[in-house]
Amino acid sequence: MKAIKFLMFFFLFGVLAFAQFNVRDTVSIEASQDTSYTFDLDGDKLAAIQFPSTFQGGTVAILTSDHPDSTFWKVQYDGSDISITATDGQQCGIKPVEANQLLRYIQIVSDSTETTGRLLWIVKTNF
Repeated sequence: MKAIKFLMFFFLFGVLAFAQFNVRDTVSIEASQDTSYTFDLDGDKLAAIQFPSTFQGGTVAILTSDHPDSTFWKVQYDGSDISITATDGQQCGIKPVEANQLLRYIQIVSDSTETTGRLLWIVKTNF
């Protein structure tokens, strides 16, 4: 009986521990553009965006849609557009209450056109 309880605890702990890991993926903004390709959150929540040290924009807005080929909309929370101050070479978080406003697909829009292609790291979480 102790062995069964131990295995149940080990399994449950393993599942919960695994659920707490964040996943990092990438999306790019091409040269002469200000909007990223569409990114699929695939059931996860946006937790942060990590910007390269060469990022030219100062702020990024987040657009969202329920389908990759549909219209993307700016997202507001509490009367203000959801945006992130882009700090070069830093990982910048988004508040969970704002992340809950996002649908499955997102696009990142910089307030500046990038002179060369930029790779952004998207950190997503499943809780």
